[in-house]
Amino acid sequence: MDKKIAIVTWYTNGNHGGTLQAYALQKIVNSFGYNAEFINYCPHRKCIKYKIKRFLKDLIIYSVKPKVAKTRKAIYQFVKNELDVSKAYYL
Repeated sequence: MDKKIAIVTWYTNGNHGGTLQAYALQKIVNSFGYNAEFINYCPHRKCIKYKIKRFLKDLIIYSVKPKVAKTRKAIYQFVKNELDVSKAYYL
């Protein structure tokens, strides 16, 4: 496939619905003969303040709701195995 399409969306939003919607979009675009790839855009990932805040928030959520950790791990594994994702782009 020579034709490429870049998709910018939030495909790891912590719930199965958003991730499956992204997967379906990629499959549909691919069925039209394009090579669809998700852009791994990380605007806040470089900021140390964001990383600390995210870590503390996850620590609290995981200690109170351990099922959330299991769900997020499954989503991240699905993304790794099923979605075509670009390298990370930071701003």
